[in-house]
Amino acid sequence: MFIKSICGFILTSFTIINAHSQDQESRVFIDNFFGQSAKLVYLNKLSENEIEDMQNALAQDTLYKLGAKLDELNDRLLLTPRERSYVQNELTQLFKLAWTDELFKNGKVLTIAVVDSIFKDQTRSWMYFEAHYGSRLYSFSKPIFLRDHSLCIFYSGYTCGPRCGQGKLMVFKKKNSTWIAWMDLFRWES
Repeated sequence: MFIKSICGFILTSFTIINAHSQDQESRVFIDNFFGQSAKLVYLNKLSENEIEDMQNALAQDTLYKLGAKLDELNDRLLLTPRERSYVQNELTQLFKLAWTDELFKNGKVLTIAVVDSIFKDQTRSWMYFEAHYGSRLYSFSKPIFLRDHSLCIFYSGYTCGPRCGQGKLMVFKKKNSTWIAWMDLFRWES
């Protein structure tokens, strides 16, 4: 019984330490991607459509760089069944994830309910948003790290008006402690 308790404690401690390490690594990645003192206005969570688009794009064993020739080995990423399962699990967790104001020193987080109230009111819409918050509203995923943190899958996008915005799902490679954009998996523009 004592050994089971010790094993349980060790496993729980490792899980907590690993989760904390993942969160720290996520924050470092996001800081590097946007800049540590970014003045971003961002949604507290991704929309269900954004997450579903990510799930669809990452549902295959082989991920191809946008516009790649299928015979180019450098333009694809082959996921193991275990990696694919891990990625899909991480994507499912995004439905529950909510960012806070503490993510960026100069950032402002808005809930989907607040954004909906601004844009459903035709008298407010983008003019109100720009006057009170700025010209862009960002959304982004929690980074998904693979292969001992040498690869990272990350989605980011923004809207800047009724027909203005862009977003992309990318794979980054770590090279000499720096994240380098490697593959665009999908991209949208408005």
